[in-house]
Amino acid sequence: MTKRLAALFSATSLLVFSATSCGLVEMRDATSEILTKEETAAPTLQQAERYSEVETKPLQKAETLAETKTETAVPETETRISLAAAGGVIIDEAICKDAASRAVEGKEFSFLTMYSSLYPLVHNADMAMATLHSPAADRDVYGLSTDVYTNMPAESLTALMELGFDVANAAGTGRLVCGAEALRSTIENVSESGMLQIGAYKDDIDAGDIRLMEKDGVVVAFVALTENKNTDTNGLVMYDLTDYAAVSSMITYADLVSDIVVVSVTWDNGTGSAIRAEQKAAAQTIAEAGADIIIGSDGSGLQTAEWLTTEDGTRTFTAYSLGNLMATGSDAAGVLGGLLTVDITADENGAVALDNVTIHPIVKHYEADMTGYQAVQFSQYSEELAAVHGSGSLSMDAMQSVINEIIPAEFLPRNDG
Repeated sequence: MTKRLAALFSATSLLVFSATSCGLVEMRDATSEILTKEETAAPTLQQAERYSEVETKPLQKAETLAETKTETAVPETETRISLAAAGGVIIDEAICKDAASRAVEGKEFSFLTMYSSLYPLVHNADMAMATLHSPAADRDVYGLSTDVYTNMPAESLTALMELGFDVANAAGTGRLVCGAEALRSTIENVSESGMLQIGAYKDDIDAGDIRLMEKDGVVVAFVALTENKNTDTNGLVMYDLTDYAAVSSMITYADLVSDIVVVSVTWDNGTGSAIRAEQKAAAQTIAEAGADIIIGSDGSGLQTAEWLTTEDGTRTFTAYSLGNLMATGSDAAGVLGGLLTVDITADENGAVALDNVTIHPIVKHYEADMTGYQAVQFSQYSEELAAVHGSGSLSMDAMQSVINEIIPAEFLPRNDG
């Protein structure tokens, strides 16, 4: 990548920033607190003492925690920012009930502690993106998740925002049972939560407004695509991956007005870890159009990651699927997801590069009675927890084998590979 930051100033005059995209979005200083070992938290998780530091003391500002981390030394002439991205969030009926059972006085749900193991990864990132695979529509109209379809309460969006997610991709909700109007309601609720909403847009004007975030002079564009979208969108706009002309045009424009282009793709897979030829071809097209990072999700599990090389020699990092961040899984492959972290560097000449690209394996834990839901870093998981997992058939060795088979060692944390 040899884009120069100076090019931004000549290009931004082409883009009309709206309140929806926030133009250059000021980074949030979240100060919410996670309860210290909630009374209703899963006893097994407490006994195993596998909680991350965040669960034993209140949340601190990202700046404070960052001081305790060992980071790569940054030359004085180099700017370095960090990005985190997660797979799909599927809040089904069991997860809703568990969140309700954890609620403290004055609250109806408590979702935030389900993600506390991930706090250092997400909250310390300068920018973080999640993908919604459940609608978050008006529950007075659509109700909450049942055994037929999912619809998560607005409190689950608030939890993601308080955890540190800045961007939510709603493209993964477009094909679900609730329909187009539920998707419209989801768009509104995501925006009200304080997160930047991508993936589904109110109209053509809204869809043409590229979502941008800026940190320390580095501008990142977020674009979302979906494969085989629901044709009945009732006026809403979603970018269908198969419309190569429109997709390429949008990504090329995003490339013009930013330093880094992040493209989130919701695949129509259901094929597990296998990569389809159509995925490979689509990813290459996206890379050729100007994407720097491609982040996929499909709701069925983890898929591999690789560097793609374009015709001009540029390299694009591609994680074909990060699986799910929160969901109910039933086997070693189904309970695993991934959380991507990457550093973006810009030198004094404006040359931009990716560094420290890492996929952190995540275990979606729950117990036999469908309680104790927790997204736990694999490095913090244990045989004791695996033995009581609700799927009934987990082991650390089995999960490690799946991780090693799918994710190349170069992208794994040293203690997970």
